[in-house]
Amino acid sequence: MTWAQFAELEPELAASGSTLLRAFTLGYLATVDGDGLPRVDLVSVTLHDGGLYVFVVQGTPKRRNLERNGRYALQSFPRLTRGTLESFVDDEFAVAGLAVPIDDPAIRTAVAAVHNDTVHERDRLFRLDVDRAHHKTRVDGKAVYLRWRASG
Repeated sequence: MTWAQFAELEPELAASGSTLLRAFTLGYLATVDGDGLPRVDLVSVTLHDGGLYVFVVQGTPKRRNLERNGRYALQSFPRLTRGTLESFVDDEFAVAGLAVPIDDPAIRTAVAAVHNDTVHERDRLFRLDVDRAHHKTRVDGKAVYLRWRASG
């Protein structure tokens, strides 16, 4: 499901994710190589008009991986603040699902206009659809997890 559909079902979790993904506009993108091994790369992410997007450079392993099977996991940068154990903030957010190639020129232009990195014509736009998500934070010094998985 798209980010908008996920946000409609899980507004609190999506709001937490949106805050963390927009804070740095960077995340760690995990894909699966042809030999089944995981690969992790740093990517610029864009939340725009109900979609979560990444542009991926031509010829890179992550692009081949996404074009081959589309499976991904994305981890936001953590938000850390110092203080006492009780006041220490340690937020993180992750989503996983299938990356969908987007070939619509209007969508590409709109996302590129708000994307926080250089976009070249040969970069491929993918929408990251969400099948599961989790947010971890600390409350009174204890880790608290909010998890969601699409049914079906």
